Amino acid sequence: MSISPPKVILRLGSHAEKEYFEKLAKSLDGMMFGANLLEITPAATCSLIFALIAKRGDVQLPFYLDPMTYCFGPYIDPETGRKRTDLEALKSERAEKRGSKKKIKSVKDSYVSLADELGSPFKDAVSDGKSCAAIDISTISSANRDALCQNVVNYQLTRVQNILSGDELMEANFGIKAVPAAVFAPYFYVNDSWAEDGLKAAIDLTKRTAALKPYAPVNAIVCASHGILSNPRHVQYLIDELPKTKAEGVWFWFDHFDEFQAPLDKLIAFRTLVRGLSGKMQIFGLHGGYYSLLLAHDGLTGISHGVGYGEQKPVAQVIGAAAPTVRYYLPPIRRRVGVPDIQRCFQEVGITTAAGFYSKICNCQICKGVIGTDVTRFATFGEMHRANTESKKDTQTPAAAKMCRFHFLINRFKERMVVAKMDAGARAEHVKGEAAPWRKCIPLQQYIGGANDGYLEFWEKALTVK
Repeated sequence: MSISPPKVILRLGSHAEKEYFEKLAKSLDGMMFGANLLEITPAATCSLIFALIAKRGDVQLPFYLDPMTYCFGPYIDPETGRKRTDLEALKSERAEKRGSKKKIKSVKDSYVSLADELGSPFKDAVSDGKSCAAIDISTISSANRDALCQNVVNYQLTRVQNILSGDELMEANFGIKAVPAAVFAPYFYVNDSWAEDGLKAAIDLTKRTAALKPYAPVNAIVCASHGILSNPRHVQYLIDELPKTKAEGVWFWFDHFDEFQAPLDKLIAFRTLVRGLSGKMQIFGLHGGYYSLLLAHDGLTGISHGVGYGEQKPVAQVIGAAAPTVRYYLPPIRRRVGVPDIQRCFQEVGITTAAGFYSKICNCQICKGVIGTDVTRFATFGEMHRANTESKKDTQTPAAAKMCRFHFLINRFKERMVVAKMDAGARAEHVKGEAAPWRKCIPLQQYIGGANDGYLEFWEKALTVK
């Protein structure tokens, strides 16, 4: 039985990515951007929203402004594994004053601006250098919690409008239409060690936000450790309590929940959560991939991720981590793979011509434009070079990275219809069947895993649990 296609909300990570949004504008189900990006590049972000509306020829492009309130809450240090209540994750090193060689660490300007816009207790957190205590219900009065929720809602509803007010042309043409598709309740990271209080606070803040009855739908964001999925009591609590908040939707973000690495019990638990909330509210994966899309048959409304990344995201980023090579998305196994590894599999899966490539891997316009009639040109997707004369190793060329990203996005948008048209009972066979010719290819074993414990087996088992 076919269903409505699940939505893919593309998240803007930086304005270096705007080309992907502009060229694929008509395929977007919506766009999301973080409040820190809006604060550091207000005019450019607003301009992009309306450039996309113009390209689509309508005003129905849903956009979501993530208030990112979690940034001002407690988190787990990825290096020590310990809880931190400072704001070190928001700081960067800079000159003490212009022209000075002395360096100091301070909260980045984008977060300072965001805290100023959100007001108390976020502004107080930056001033004190200590995370918000809003996650603990007992520490803030009911009136102040209501005020906190109102501030966060007002920010989302009015910030773009306020930025536009300084531009007569944009305000005249688009100002009255600058309303997000939904507003998010304040949210904070919930770790296993403070799960009881954290989940109660999440429900409380969502309930208070919905009670404000703003003129845009209220959505919750549940930002929590993936360990929450291992506790049936926590999963059931969310199933029972989220609908009572009267929020129209919920977005789940489980820290380090990777669909390719997650154990079977957590894949099942996530599906249980979706099934339990199905029909009661809209359900999104804030950072999701193909497994999440398959849960559309269980009630998932859609997913969000970045341009070629972001299908899983840690709450606390490792500072200084190098950007990974943009691998080629191999549709039959729904995963990014190194180009040389795919090429080494061609003979085994019977690909000797361009036509064979198009029938067994991908016939999108990017692949056809690169390969043409010569299948050996597939190597172009993995081209490497020395970025400059001082580089000590090869890195992927910008052109190759761009082609890989466009190819991925085009396939992701196609996958909406693939999932929508298949029967729910055929999902497990679909996962196995498309990947079957590639399962025995030795170069892909590092991506697919073993015969009994790889992600394809786990997906298949999770999708067939009654």
